[in-house]
Amino acid sequence: MPSTKTPPKKPRHLTPELIWQLDRVGAPSLSPDGGRVVCSVMRYDTERNEGRAALWLLDTAGGAPRQLTSCGTRDGQPLWSPRGDRIAFLARREQEGEKDNSAQLYVIAPDGGEATRVSHFGPGIESFKWLPDGQRIVFSAWVWPDAKSVADHDKRHKAWRDRKETGYVTSDAFYRYWDQNVPMGRALHLLLLDVGTGRITDLFAGSGLELPRDGESDGAFDV
Repeated sequence: MPSTKTPPKKPRHLTPELIWQLDRVGAPSLSPDGGRVVCSVMRYDTERNEGRAALWLLDTAGGAPRQLTSCGTRDGQPLWSPRGDRIAFLARREQEGEKDNSAQLYVIAPDGGEATRVSHFGPGIESFKWLPDGQRIVFSAWVWPDAKSVADHDKRHKAWRDRKETGYVTSDAFYRYWDQNVPMGRALHLLLLDVGTGRITDLFAGSGLELPRDGESDGAFDV
């Protein structure tokens, strides 16, 4: 009598091709009521040699995950607002005819809809945290420590972006962190963003203070 047992499945080995097929899940952010989680999910297309990251919502009680954003290519670092009515995240997009040259802050309702850009800051944003009032955000950015205003930061960033030189010059001993060069002549400052008006204030201006050179993540500061 023939055996009715199902033959064991042949084990699959982890190959480079299989690794690039796996979704990469970023750090999660829990909603204030604990009912939902938002995270960034990166997917790679080896044929196009590109990766795209979108925000996804998950129910902590179970259920199918839901994709929240689809317009951006690098939507990341999502954080719920203190009241749970908005999710802020970093992205580079084109909105209202303006294309981001650096990472900017966007907000979106957790129930979906169009994301709205709330920052217009030339040097871009590295990491951020909501203030408890839900109306302001503190963020870190690589800026020129001797700049007199936010407008000066924007002007100097445009000149740096449009420069013809490709060489890198620095007098700092700490000029590289992992696979990234520390921007020439710049330091990590904390800045304050009013979400409603878009007004930005450099909290470290004229103080001589700066975050550690390896402090790009939000673990380098708190509110």
